Amino acid sequence: MCDAFRRVMRACGCGTQKELASFWGITQYQLNKIKKRREMPAHWLQTLKETKDVNPEWVLTGVWPAYLSLQKNVDPPRYAADCPVQAFLIRALSVLESCPHRGGCCRTGLIKDIE
Repeated sequence: MCDAFRRVMRACGCGTQKELASFWGITQYQLNKIKKRREMPAHWLQTLKETKDVNPEWVLTGVWPAYLSLQKNVDPPRYAADCPVQAFLIRALSVLESCPHRGGCCRTGLIKDIE
């Protein structure tokens, strides 16, 4: 469960437990009690799913994809445009998946884009 809490911190954009407690509107003491019980509040998973497109399975198990929109093969989340590497990887995966030659010819074009 410790890893799951790290993934929640990452999804919430929190670097410390104090920030995480503040994000959820609870005290650090309450957060520590939740961690000791080793139970992830269900409403946390639902809130992350609805507000940040976070995959609850990823939070609990670490199994990718972390974001539901990537799993559904729809447009990437809005914040992908803010991260050039993430936007490039999403575009690269979609090009390679649609290549009729199993990515061989398209891979060359993607490598030229990097250079």
